[in-house]
Amino acid sequence: SYNSQKRFIADASHELKTPLAVIKTNLEILKANKCESVESQGKWIEYISFQTDRMSKLVNDLLYLAKVDNNEVLGEKSEFNISDVIMNQLLSFEAIIYENSISLDYDIQEDIKFFGNKEGVNQVVGILLDNAIKHSYKGKDIIVKLVENKGEITFSITNYGEVIPEEDLNKIFDRFYRVDKSRSREKGGHGLGLSIAKTIVEKEGGNIKVISK
Repeated sequence: SYNSQKRFIADASHELKTPLAVIKTNLEILKANKCESVESQGKWIEYISFQTDRMSKLVNDLLYLAKVDNNEVLGEKSEFNISDVIMNQLLSFEAIIYENSISLDYDIQEDIKFFGNKEGVNQVVGILLDNAIKHSYKGKDIIVKLVENKGEITFSITNYGEVIPEEDLNKIFDRFYRVDKSRSREKGGHGLGLSIAKTIVEKEGGNIKVISK
């Protein structure tokens, strides 16, 4: 547990160093061109804005995991229509899916009731869908299914992309773990999304797994 915490702190520090370095460099460029207009320096300002957003998301994710580690209650539980929650999340991703030249094929069983943290479930769907888009081949389908059978709810997302090596399958839910670190960083990932998804699912009494073939 101690070694895991040490590694977590080291990884978090490493992830924060990169955006901070980019922000500092771009600020130096702005300071070196004080007589230029804001419009002419828009490129550097955009870089700063992008890195600030990335760092903000990372800090929020770290705070969320810190709360989990301290066993803090994360949201109230209530009964809600999980079919509607998932459908609304899918619709919110339509533009991103279109922009990435991907098709969405879904089969959502209607009016499934679920007792749990609605915002947490919403977050899980968003994380898994975002992950599927980032690691999908262009022109392929992402298939989303939700079904209830004998009181057990199964939610799945299938995409067509590079096969995950067998030795990585049991590690992808670890914090900061990425199969291809350079490509994940290019796509804006920190390696915390799947870890957060696993945490939420397990707190709801479920389990999460990945199959790659």
